[in-house]
This record gives sequence, structure tokens and C-alpha cells, in this order.
Amino acid sequence: INGQTTKTITIDANDPFDVFFSAATDTVTEPGVVTNRAITVSRTSGIEGAFTVDVVFTGGTATGGADYDATTLTATFGPTDTNVDVQLPINPDDIAEPDETIVVELQNLGGTVASEATINGQTTKTITIDANDPFDVFFSAATSNVAEPSGAVAVNHAITVSRTPGIEGAFTVDVVVD
Repeated sequence: INGQTTKTITIDANDPFDVFFSAATDTVTEPGVVTNRAITVSRTSGIEGAFTVDVVFTGGTATGGADYDATTLTATFGPTDTNVDVQLPINPDDIAEPDETIVVELQNLGGTVASEATINGQTTKTITIDANDPFDVFFSAATSNVAEPSGAVAVNHAITVSRTPGIEGAFTVDVVVD
């Protein structure tokens, strides 16, 4: 045998996989101190290898920088990881406001097996920050006077109940007259 006696053959991987959020929605109560909320990114089976995907903020009613840290998050998968959590810092505030939302989206695959990956399925996620802003309920005046009616005619008297700003929404208050 003369010349080349061995040859190396490379078999290109053809094991595609999908990358997605594990759930479409999540809820967190507005914290009293900065609190991290885990966002889980998942993948289907396929080729094993390391890769990254960015979790990018794309909308919602919450204010980036005030209600949450709006820095793009990167999920880094090891060769055999199927789920990876990234931590979203949720900030407290003293502003009376309703529930707010954060919308995130998966973007920008990178790494050694990124060419086999597709962002597919649940590609966006909405996180609701439940408001925790307390409010007070009180009578608008400490005293109230009404003239005693003459005869058997009833008289209606308005008693105004007020509230300070806080969580928005309907509520009921029972007023007991002694």
C-alpha cells in the first residue's frame, strides 16, 4: 500500500433542538426589598453542547430601572442542561400603582451548538408584579350633623368614606351606625 492509508471522516451533527420559556406567565408580589425572580428557560433534547440565549425586555407596563433591573439577561446552558434559570431583580417602591407587567422575549442564540437551536414555542413571557401598596380608609369628616326630621318622614344623610392612594380597584366597607 502506497500513499494515503487512513482517512478521517467527520459526521456533521443533525440534531436540532428548540429553546423556549417553560411557562407563558408568572406572578410576583412587589417586594419590600430587592428580590430576584427566577425565569426558567428550557430546551428540547437534541445535540448536547453549550450555548447561550438572551432574555430581552420588550414591553409591559412596569418601568425598567425603577420596577425591575432592565439589563438583558443571558441564560447559559451547559452541555447537558435542559433547564436554566436567570434571575430578574424586582425592585420595591413606595408609589401607589396598580399591578404592572414585564414582557420578555428570547433572542440571540450563541455558543458551540447554536446553529442547531431554534427559538420556538413559548418565545415570550409576561411577568405580573402584584401591587402591594397599602391604603387607608377613613371618614372624610370626624363629625356630621343632621336636623331631626319632623313627623314620620325619614331623612337620608350622606356619610363620605375616603381612601388614600394605594392599590387600585374596588373594595367594600361596612359602616355601622350606633
